[in-house]
Amino acid sequence: MKRHKQLWGKVASLDNLKEAAVDALRGKRGKRAGAIFFQRWETEVVRLARELEDGSYRPHYFPSIDQGLLREKIARVVGDRRVIELVDRILESYVDDFLLFGENASELRRLGARCREFLDAERLEIHPDKYRLIPSAHGVDFCGYVVRADGRVRVRNSNARRFRKRYERMRWEVAQGRCEIEDLTATVRAWIAHAEHAQSWRLRLSVLGR
Repeated sequence: MKRHKQLWGKVASLDNLKEAAVDALRGKRGKRAGAIFFQRWETEVVRLARELEDGSYRPHYFPSIDQGLLREKIARVVGDRRVIELVDRILESYVDDFLLFGENASELRRLGARCREFLDAERLEIHPDKYRLIPSAHGVDFCGYVVRADGRVRVRNSNARRFRKRYERMRWEVAQGRCEIEDLTATVRAWIAHAEHAQSWRLRLSVLGR
């Protein structure tokens, strides 16, 4: 297996960090934390670059991941000392939510067992409260969306209602001089970025087109 060296310059470059920030924000701008970060993401990227360079960067720790196993896997293909040192300070956050659709319950139980076997080999486990077998005729509530087995995705009704109320309130606050138009614009852009992952053209027109 080929090991890649001299990666630090690429990993810690401003261009790479900006691209990573844009990717990380994708689908999260509708959340408050994502919207706040979006308003100052360029400043945050510069700060991150500085912390990476001086070694002060300290990310959030996820103890459920076997850090030793993850480091071992990364070290097989990464031969840059500074990148490995960064890995020692970082525990990768996985996209750990997923759905399995099947024709019947027995097929889904079989697929679920295979997923457990794979995760066991990686020293990971599925949270028992989040491992559920449910009918999907009316869609499945998933990460702020309602997902159907045929691939259709719509924004969760409660999400749309909350945004509509927030949008109307912020429009009023802008008119009263209590809120900056830039804040309203950032909030709208964040929600649109979230809604665009679903079949939501009519919803967006209904909420924003008035």
